[in-house]
Amino acid sequence: EEGAEAEAFRKALDTHKSALLQALKAKCSALLDMEDGPWGALPGDGNNDEFEASIKELRRWEDPSNTLLGARREARRGRLSIALKATNQVIKDADGPASKEVYALRLEILKALGWTHWHEAESKTLLKRFPDVYPLF
Repeated sequence: EEGAEAEAFRKALDTHKSALLQALKAKCSALLDMEDGPWGALPGDGNNDEFEASIKELRRWEDPSNTLLGARREARRGRLSIALKATNQVIKDADGPASKEVYALRLEILKALGWTHWHEAESKTLLKRFPDVYPLF
C-alpha cells in the first residue's frame, strides 16, 4: 500500500511541477514580449528586474539555456553568439520542423551580428520553409 501511495503522491508532485514550469515559461515569455525593441530592455534598465527574477526561479527547476526563451534572454543581454548557438540547438532538438519564431529569431541575430551574407541566405531559406502563399497543384 505504501508503494502505491508514494507513487500517487509522486505523480501529483510531478503534475504540480510541470504546471509550475509551464507557468514560469509563460510569464518569462510574456515579460519579454511586453518590452520594447527586438531583444527587450537591456540588463540594468530597471524594466527587466521582474524578468530576471522569473528566469532565476525557472533556473531552480530546469536549465532554459538551450530553449527559445534562453536564446531570447542571451540576445537581450548582448550575447548574440550564444543566442545564435541556442537557436541552432533548438532547431536541432526539435521534434520535426522547428517553428517560424525560432527561424525568425535566428534571422534577427544574424542581422544584428552584421553577417549580411548569412542573413540573406537565411531569409531566402525562411521563405522556402514558410511561404506566404503555397503554390497550386
